[in-house]
Amino acid sequence: MPFLEFHFSDISTWFGPSLALNLYILSIMILLNVVYITGSTFMIFYLRRFYGKRKIPREWNIFWWAFVAYCLHEFLEMLLAWQWIIGQVAVVLLASSEIISVIFLTYAAYLLAKKYTIKA
Repeated sequence: MPFLEFHFSDISTWFGPSLALNLYILSIMILLNVVYITGSTFMIFYLRRFYGKRKIPREWNIFWWAFVAYCLHEFLEMLLAWQWIIGQVAVVLLASSEIISVIFLTYAAYLLAKKYTIKA
């Protein structure tokens, strides 16, 4: 596997001979990326508006960073699925962004549970 390569692949033949199917899959992947980016943007706007001048709690900040890391993962997944970028660097970035988002999400869920349900 190369270290890092950039390619232009023909999207009309990647998932079969049907151009409509290929455009449908590509549009769904793009829509998924747009939804994640929009969701993370709305999340930080909501938190800033809800807390106003107060500091946003750490658990919600970490939850937001988990969402941002998963946005990066989805974008890299689209690039790798269509093989526009291939190589060891891209695979390491894809796996790292997934692992980081899971760690952030787990830690944020622990902090939220600790704050609201676990009484120690």
